[in-house]
Amino acid sequence: MKLDTSLPFSGVWVNEIYIRHIRDNRSPRLSQDVMESCIIIPARTLQVTRMVAGFHEGAADMVVVKDREHYKFYSADLTLFRYDIQLSKDNRIRIGDQFFIRLQRPDTTLTDWGILEEILFAGKYLDQRGQPVTFAADGHLSGLGDLSYYIPRIDYATMANQVDHIQLGRTARQLDDFGFRFDKDSLIIYTINCVHYDGGEKQCDSEALGKRLYTLKRVLDDTAKVPGAITLK
Repeated sequence: MKLDTSLPFSGVWVNEIYIRHIRDNRSPRLSQDVMESCIIIPARTLQVTRMVAGFHEGAADMVVVKDREHYKFYSADLTLFRYDIQLSKDNRIRIGDQFFIRLQRPDTTLTDWGILEEILFAGKYLDQRGQPVTFAADGHLSGLGDLSYYIPRIDYATMANQVDHIQLGRTARQLDDFGFRFDKDSLIIYTINCVHYDGGEKQCDSEALGKRLYTLKRVLDDTAKVPGAITLK
């Protein structure tokens, strides 16, 4: 139970149900309602981690322990069993009764750990003039003028609206909000219109897609063929 050893399956793991929902609707806003949504499995046993609920908040502290040839999650003080961990050869693991898929290009410095970048956006596109546009898995962007960074929003728990959000900007700290949706093989980016402004809370509580800014047609090539990546049809 107290053995400190390396874990061969460390990394960022995303619930397979969430990835399936993203494949079906390509909307993070509509796919968020997965309670055991993701987890970072640390590099070694006995290091604290937490299951993330709905991409919004963390659950209780847990650690991985090695019990003979098996791995399990226990509470951080090792007094309470949490989950069994079952390893698979197809880049999946089972934690309790849920299956998870490991990201190939995780980045825990990104707000969503690189989840949406890898499974939804990463790849090459063509704009309305046939010019190439690239969304990289690390949040970099090229081909849209001086816009060099993008951050898709994964957490909509505190937002009462009907718009999927993406931030675009010249630098990682100079970003503006836009709306987006996928239509067949195209990613369409819009301005966002405030439908109703709550004067008491001093915030917009209802939004809608505004002016269409970019229509980007996905080019299916090797850059998009990563495990869990979306194949647009």
